[in-house]
Amino acid sequence: MANFIVSQEAEVNTLNLLIAQLLAPSYMHLLGAATTIDPSTTLSTLLAAESTFPGYAAAALGTWSTPVIDGSGAAASTCATGTFYNTGGVSYPTYGLFVTDYGATQLWGCEAFSSPVMIAPGLGFNNTITYTCLSRY
Repeated sequence: MANFIVSQEAEVNTLNLLIAQLLAPSYMHLLGAATTIDPSTTLSTLLAAESTFPGYAAAALGTWSTPVIDGSGAAASTCATGTFYNTGGVSYPTYGLFVTDYGATQLWGCEAFSSPVMIAPGLGFNNTITYTCLSRY
């Protein structure tokens, strides 16, 4: 039996639909505690580890680039930067990020940083995210 093939055109179309229906009204959150990220990671685990430093709020992600086929053959789109501010008097570490729907009831993806990023007092942290869609076959 032959494999069902998702062409690159279909990957772009799928990513456009994902952006319009799921990603455009999404939020980026920061992790304030070291958290294991693997295929079994749950939203409840990530929410329990979410940052709480002064000035922190999840960042709305609404502007995504037009999907294009990248060097790996995947449809890829990059989002405008998620920006977070530390209004406290000390530096706070962030260990990664996760993206949810508007109400933080659905998990769209997560990432652990290779080492903690310190957010100094009075400064911000910017992060750009790329979402890809690639057929297995």
